[in-house]
Amino acid sequence: MKKATMIKIKPVRVMLLLVIALLLPNNSCKEEDYKPFYNDDELLITSYFREKDQFSELYNILEYTDLENTFDVYGTYTFFAPDNDAFKKFYEAHGKNSYTDFSKEELNVLIRYHVLASLIETSNFGDGTLPDTTLTGDWLAVRFLDTGGEIMVNKEAKITTKDIVLPNGVIQVVDNVMTPVDYSVSQWVENNSDKFSIMASALRETGLGEFLNSIHLYTTNGNLYHTWYTIFAVSDEILAQDGINSFEDLANKYSPDDDNYTDKFNGVYRWLGYHVLSKSYSLTNFTVEPSHYGTLSNQVVQVEIDKAAGEIKLNKVIDELNVETYTAINEVESNNTAKNGLIHVLASSLEPVNFKPVKRRFYFADYPGIPYKELVDANKKGSLANFPLDVNGNVISLTPDMVDGIDFRYDGTVYIDGHGVKNRRIGWMYFRFNASGANLFTCTWDIPTLLPGDYNVIISFKDGGGRTVVQGFFDDKQFGPPVDMNGRGNYAGTRNLGAIKINEAKPHKFKLKSVKGGYSLLGYVEFVPITND
Repeated sequence: MKKATMIKIKPVRVMLLLVIALLLPNNSCKEEDYKPFYNDDELLITSYFREKDQFSELYNILEYTDLENTFDVYGTYTFFAPDNDAFKKFYEAHGKNSYTDFSKEELNVLIRYHVLASLIETSNFGDGTLPDTTLTGDWLAVRFLDTGGEIMVNKEAKITTKDIVLPNGVIQVVDNVMTPVDYSVSQWVENNSDKFSIMASALRETGLGEFLNSIHLYTTNGNLYHTWYTIFAVSDEILAQDGINSFEDLANKYSPDDDNYTDKFNGVYRWLGYHVLSKSYSLTNFTVEPSHYGTLSNQVVQVEIDKAAGEIKLNKVIDELNVETYTAINEVESNNTAKNGLIHVLASSLEPVNFKPVKRRFYFADYPGIPYKELVDANKKGSLANFPLDVNGNVISLTPDMVDGIDFRYDGTVYIDGHGVKNRRIGWMYFRFNASGANLFTCTWDIPTLLPGDYNVIISFKDGGGRTVVQGFFDDKQFGPPVDMNGRGNYAGTRNLGAIKINEAKPHKFKLKSVKGGYSLLGYVEFVPITND
């Protein structure tokens, strides 16, 4: 059951009410059950700041905001730590003399904005948002500079000392205090209207500015979520190259006979909606393989990374004369964070393209939370077969809260399985339901946007004896007959689950439900366009 509501974005003080989950130390465990993973003589994060003169201001603020104990206990934090010089610049920029000139509430938000609840060393950074949000629920974006591997965070702070690893986290020292975001994706455009005045006008005239200035909360299966967006921002300078120098020029080009700009079928509304993706995507989320993303105009944008050219290309098309056209992203100016999404800046104008359906393959175990590539590489070398493992190398059960994009219901053991020498040559891992007896499973995978069209749905699995029988569902609708996974064994089998029709370019849900006891090793699902050729 999905229920939705909407909250308008306000400045940071009000946004404190929207922080849904704050990771704080749990002191409810019994004393005899507590086993620290560090020695008493090892410094934790707060203690490290207390012992180092360059962080005296930061330590004083932790005391002032009652946060010092938060980072002096067990945890796995990444702390972007401004030094004393950074705080001095911060005070001067705000016309203050000391941290005591700020409210505790302001500084509490400020500190938590600099901390992630996951330990992430710089070797795991990429040009884009970090894998986890801050303790205020915001994304931080990093970029590697061309000057010897230096790293900027949120285009405000440079990491001056990397990876100070402590028992309860890692410290990244930064040379500036970062400003917590208190604006939406549409407000970012308004705030930068000196460069994006035409797009800012379009946001106001269509009403999409108000829509994108809100956090849309919804619940699914009892869990609370909020929607995220990605804006592809096009500057006045780029629009001028197409003869568009004002909002009136934009309206004359895309909607010359219709000034009802709030109508979803209006040309200006559709132009603007085509520049907004209905999820949040960092540049690091895009791949070499062309992928399609749904927009607010119910059309798709195709995005791919061209490694040879060193560019991210939107809507790349090669015509019959082998001439390539595409829209480029200005990567240096992109990955701008907001309370409800990200903003990327285009280096050229973006127009819709009608793409034909293409074959898409999705590996059942390749989802956030599972180190899929590392597992495949290790399995090919014969050094690792399964995941997750405990400290002794024994397989433990995978649970839904360990991964994003997969939801399963099952009483038995679930894990990622390399399954033997023969599979090492195949090049993928299996998502395994280790069924026994009458245990049945239901598992749903998030599927990215697929282009409208008719598809055959193919699944790959490892057949053999004692296997289960599964029924396929697409967007909760059953299709095709049940598929028996029993077979000769030690082979990567494939079956056509049946045909589906996709009418709208949007993300989907693919579900398998076992209808007979037995275990299963699931490789991938493939959507193959049905053509009349």
